Amino acid sequence: MTKGPHMIRALATLVALAIPTAALAQGTDPNPPQPPPPAGPGAPTDGPNTPPPPPPQDPYAQPNPYGQPGYYPPNYPPPPPQDVYANGPPPDPPGQLEMIADFGTVGLLTGITIDVRGVHDSTLGTMVILGSTAGGGAVGWLLADKYQATRGDAYLTTLGLTVGMANGALLLKPLNDTHSAESVMGVLTLSSAVGAAGGFAVSRGEKLTPGQALFATDTTFLGVGSAALIASIMDNNNQIDNGELTALALGLDGGAIVGLALAPKVDWSQRRARVVGMGTLAGTLLGGMVAGLAAPKQKNADGTTSTDFDPDFVSTSLLVGAWAGFGASIYMSRDMAPDAKYDPRYQKPAAANPPVSVMPIVRGDGFGAAIGGSF
Repeated sequence: MTKGPHMIRALATLVALAIPTAALAQGTDPNPPQPPPPAGPGAPTDGPNTPPPPPPQDPYAQPNPYGQPGYYPPNYPPPPPQDVYANGPPPDPPGQLEMIADFGTVGLLTGITIDVRGVHDSTLGTMVILGSTAGGGAVGWLLADKYQATRGDAYLTTLGLTVGMANGALLLKPLNDTHSAESVMGVLTLSSAVGAAGGFAVSRGEKLTPGQALFATDTTFLGVGSAALIASIMDNNNQIDNGELTALALGLDGGAIVGLALAPKVDWSQRRARVVGMGTLAGTLLGGMVAGLAAPKQKNADGTTSTDFDPDFVSTSLLVGAWAGFGASIYMSRDMAPDAKYDPRYQKPAAANPPVSVMPIVRGDGFGAAIGGSF
């Protein structure tokens, strides 16, 4: 009787110890994984140089459109590019500096004229010249600021100053005003002042672009150059007389008048006008080169050789080269974009005409028609 309870206790203790042991035996892998092979000399190792693993990504995180520039969330297209032609052509560049320089030149000539006429003190004369130059520059700045002068206005003012001063210099001898420095400076000062003021007035009236103003400048120099070359061809006495000086003045003024008359019909940009001007100069130089290469050589009595330059042939070659360069540069620059004022990309399409309706009206005492629409 005493062995029965002891047997039951021993059996319960054995079962309690067997259950955890069986559970541990089931969780043990009979084939444990093999250890990794040893790392080679180039294999990465865990150490201070090993980059840390990337942080875990939140699958529910919202994109941050302000974190990176140019980032747009999904299903949100980027904004369309801004139309640079929608606001019309850009404004012409200002011309204050050129205006100050032009009228400062007129002031400088005025100061020199005053000094030549009656100032006998060198210090006082220097002060007069500096003061008149500063005063002329101030007048140019005031005009440019008041009328918002553009680069086209400045170019025409410079052209007027040059044409006026050149006319005064060319007409000194025909007008017999070369007997004293006082009269010479007076004519030059007056002609330059009239030319600068006239050029600025013309520019404000015609509203020329910088390219159109440079076109007028090109034709002016081409006119005076052509007149000079033609006068040298027709000259028989190898002297500069009043007729030749008058011809130069006429060529100068004629080129300026023709250029100003044709400039409003030209849509050149400033770049194209400069290309044409440089092409004209290059053609003139090439004409001179051709004249030098084609000139015959003659053998002298001492056995040396010399080149026999014919003045008429040289002048003709220069004249033909100038006009050939002018025409060739115009043709070669035909694909250049026009001035922004005439660029069709800046032109807004014309509004369509509103519809007009015509309806017949019949009344007891007559008939007629009714017209409706916008007029």
